[in-house]
Amino acid sequence: MRYYLTNNDLNNMVSNYMPFFNDLFNDCCSFTGKNPSVDIHENDKRYKVVVDLPGYNQEDVSLKVDSHVLSLKSLRKNAEKKENDDFLLSERNSYEFNRSFKLPKDVDESSINAKFKNGILTIKILKKPKVLPKQIKIDMK
Repeated sequence: MRYYLTNNDLNNMVSNYMPFFNDLFNDCCSFTGKNPSVDIHENDKRYKVVVDLPGYNQEDVSLKVDSHVLSLKSLRKNAEKKENDDFLLSERNSYEFNRSFKLPKDVDESSINAKFKNGILTIKILKKPKVLPKQIKIDMK
């Protein structure tokens, strides 16, 4: 049994697989405009944000909080290429990303601390203690 592909079949195949090849190309060859991978954990006392930043130094990354928004940003520039450099291949570019997270209302902004080790940024954010409503005793006279 023979199966003949029509133009419509070919168009469907290309449109179905094109995003895969675009993602593959972008992931292997370019980081510009891509955000780093992030995990966010929560327990009763705190939030923890873990950010993968392989190849980055602590000086490449800035972190700030403003109006309950945690912002992570980086601009890493590679050394400028000189005319007499004898590159056979040069794929290393400057990289930049901006990432922001709206913090929950129960966050204590003054408790935020961050550590950077081996290309992993760990941000710990404590929660405000829960304030229970005050129970008022009613005297019966």
